[in-house]
Amino acid sequence: MKSIIKRKDQKLLLQHLEKMHPYDIAEEVKGLSEEEKDLFYSLLSEEEIARIIAFMEPEEAADVIDDFDFERQKNIMDTLELDDAADIIVHMDNEEELIHALENEEHISKVLDYDDQEVGAHMSDSFISLNLGMDIKAATKKVIKEAGEVSINNHIFIVDEEKKFKGIVELRDLVKTKAPAYIDDIIKLSPHVLSNDNVEEAIHKMKDYSLYEMPVLNKELELIGILTIDDAIDI
Repeated sequence: MKSIIKRKDQKLLLQHLEKMHPYDIAEEVKGLSEEEKDLFYSLLSEEEIARIIAFMEPEEAADVIDDFDFERQKNIMDTLELDDAADIIVHMDNEEELIHALENEEHISKVLDYDDQEVGAHMSDSFISLNLGMDIKAATKKVIKEAGEVSINNHIFIVDEEKKFKGIVELRDLVKTKAPAYIDDIIKLSPHVLSNDNVEEAIHKMKDYSLYEMPVLNKELELIGILTIDDAIDI
């Protein structure tokens, strides 16, 4: 990778990175000189930088972002998943100023208000929700449209008109179901946790149900996020 960086070959570098896991990229970056690091990041898009730093320790990721101009910092933070952004931003030199500039300022602020032992401090906003009553064809189109923006594991989360959580639809069931049919025909009940629940207890609950993701609700039982197995590993 060093030789590609020194040649400033952006196209070749991106092709090289596409074949690598973000964790491996982050590890390889550690072996670069400061000058090489600066050149490396200058060749990357904000989306690609966000993909890589999400696999760094929060303090390390904050050090990377602190070296960029404010607009680039903002764009990178807006690209990160909610829990990753919250973990990183508290270590940045201009934390408050940056929070106020973010598109998801309200959500970031709410996450930061939770105690570290609460589920809400670790929840992700990377999920797709569908409404009860939605027909299968429209639901499938929505999932395909949003699939590139979130990390889908096995489940789509179902809410009513008031955003209250009602259950889940398995991705394979959605794909297999033929129209005419509705989400209501394939919805399943699902365990959930509240945002103020103890996160270690929530992780045990995920293990009990063999789940990779758990819906997170507020006191009004509205779906506000998910707790993922990746989040659990980080705790």
